[in-house]
Amino acid sequence: MGARFFRSVLIPAAWGIFLFGLLAGVSGAASRYRDLERAVGDEGFSAGEISQVTRAYGAALKAGQDRRDTIELVEICVEGGFGSRQIVRALMIYAQLELAELPDAEFVSKVQEGVAKGVPAAKVLAAAERRALMLKSAENILHGLVLEGYDIDDGDREELLPTVAEALESGKGEREVRKILTASLEGGESLRKIRRALLR
Repeated sequence: MGARFFRSVLIPAAWGIFLFGLLAGVSGAASRYRDLERAVGDEGFSAGEISQVTRAYGAALKAGQDRRDTIELVEICVEGGFGSRQIVRALMIYAQLELAELPDAEFVSKVQEGVAKGVPAAKVLAAAERRALMLKSAENILHGLVLEGYDIDDGDREELLPTVAEALESGKGEREVRKILTASLEGGESLRKIRRALLR
């Protein structure tokens, strides 16, 4: 799922080109990221692997992610025994979520949850990628409803996105989720009641 996720679902080609530019722009920045060096310095990564992680870290910062939050994600990955490529994947998804203006805390919490439970790194990352994918699908559903004339402002969208993503991840199909949302919106239900309906 990972490759298809990057190429065609979460991030359009234009964003991919932009991210490539970000990576190129930070390729020589290893010495500027002392916190990152401390986070990965004792993991036995080669100089080339550290360079790859550094570029991905720099891309996340260039995309707009907070430095401390990004370091925290790296530290969680290191704690979970992620390899350098897995850390790079996590950072790139993190950057993409920022560019797409999607709630990245959902992604980080999924990584943290898996690491805390001792789940193997590959499975943690797969679950976190799925959460990111569901967030994008949730956004598409909500945008579609706005285009159909339903009143969903930015604040409501921000509150509903994680719940819609969770409903999709739990096994509800997009058609079912849309049906619940349209019925709730047409009935003037509160956000609290809409969230309950989605997670039943």
